[in-house]
Amino acid sequence: MAERPTIKIPKPERPETIRLHIPPELDRNSIAGYWRGKGLNDSAVVFHFNADGLGSVQSSGTHIPASATLVNALVNITWGQYEFIGTLKDGKMSGGWRLKGEKHLQTLVLKKD
Repeated sequence: MAERPTIKIPKPERPETIRLHIPPELDRNSIAGYWRGKGLNDSAVVFHFNADGLGSVQSSGTHIPASATLVNALVNITWGQYEFIGTLKDGKMSGGWRLKGEKHLQTLVLKKD
């Protein structure tokens, strides 16, 4: 019976770092993607943002342009006369929305699709 050849694979001197690219819409802590929550009277509200923070809000049949900023897990979203202020962690935005200039926030939690 013939002997099988042996293949020797040299070990690298140092392990290589593998960098994975996760598209922003799949990254749970990126603003990019679709976000869903419940607005006033339990009406569905859907936010959508691109990686650059530009997007829209859809609620009660209304579609409004929106923009979002994310700095150190602090989120600020503006659309029309409204703003959302909150935090982002593990695919969930928690905070509140209000008419710009008002002090009181209405609670709003958004979860990433």
